[in-house]
Amino acid sequence: DVPPGPPTTAAAAASATSGPPHGFIAAPRETPAPRRIIVAGPAAAWTGPTYCEVSILLSGTLFSIRRASWALAGAAGIAACLAFGSYSFAQQSFVGAHGRPRVEGTRVVDEKGEPITLRGMSLYCWNQQGKQFFNKEAVGHLARDWKCTLVRIAVLPRDVKNSMAGEIERVKTVIDACAANGVYALVDYHSMQSAQNDVATPRAFFEALAKAYARSPNVMYEIWNEPVQESWEVIKGYHEAVIPAIRAVDPESIIVVGSRHWDQELEEASLNPIKGVKNVAYAIHFYSGTHRQALRDNGARAMKNGVALFASEYGLSTASGNGGLDFAEQKLWWDWLDENHISSANWSVAALDETSAAFKPGASPTGPWPDEMLKPSGIAVRDYLIGKNGGR
Repeated sequence: DVPPGPPTTAAAAASATSGPPHGFIAAPRETPAPRRIIVAGPAAAWTGPTYCEVSILLSGTLFSIRRASWALAGAAGIAACLAFGSYSFAQQSFVGAHGRPRVEGTRVVDEKGEPITLRGMSLYCWNQQGKQFFNKEAVGHLARDWKCTLVRIAVLPRDVKNSMAGEIERVKTVIDACAANGVYALVDYHSMQSAQNDVATPRAFFEALAKAYARSPNVMYEIWNEPVQESWEVIKGYHEAVIPAIRAVDPESIIVVGSRHWDQELEEASLNPIKGVKNVAYAIHFYSGTHRQALRDNGARAMKNGVALFASEYGLSTASGNGGLDFAEQKLWWDWLDENHISSANWSVAALDETSAAFKPGASPTGPWPDEMLKPSGIAVRDYLIGKNGGR
């Protein structure tokens, strides 16, 4: 909590050198980027209450200064924002409009308690054809051109083990780009099986990110991508070992947990859910060429049992990532997700031959991406995202 009361223009100007103004929250972290000051706020007529969202980079330290507990009104609001120096005004971002999401019952809601459905894309971590898109330009085009409100950042456990510092920097590049574009980021520890055999690595990985972004409203964590045949007791034990590493420094951000059989045994998990931890959602993964009404029914029973779902990975292909695209079944899935306010991320932002990839081999790693660079799945998902998220 922060004390109420906006600063005067003079106080705000003084804060540019002495620290964030009264009523703002600053979350510093090290970054090698050059110093700059960016101020973003609504482009509306500035006649009513508004909020400023500010990111300041001074002397190599990034201060993410978010919505205060007070409003800046009219000309006074503009003056307080301009006192920081260089500035740009843009329409309020998606994150700025909705704030930090949380889980209430079986729904993910925004800071006002209204159901929020995030829709976007998942980055691909298995090879360079996917890793080449982990850059601010690509994220910017996903947010602006494709109207993504969510980017899932998949990282391989083996890469984290080989170079935790390097992978953390790769993830931070994408998170910071998401923040700059006002969209949400979901960090995915992309383990397929046996994650329970190494709890120390994901604990250290997520703890480092949580320390850097504990006060950032747009960051969420997916701590085990897809358990396979491990029992729910084993899977739950892993979650209960990793979650405290995040919650010790970040008590609020949503944590997405996996269930047995590639995140498809939702009902089983809902009968013995993780307790004593708020803002936990359960991953449901599907590929429309393979998974049909039976999985939707399983998810519906899980929600009836009181848990919230998050479709953190889906594809239009078969579960192998190849095979034909099932557009009719995907329409049923999209309708079901929308009806139940379930957020989703499409697999994948990759330039591969496999049919689930959005891009053709050779597509630009930074964008923009004309139709000639897109595969059928990429065109279908892009058009869906623009249709649903175009008005944000």
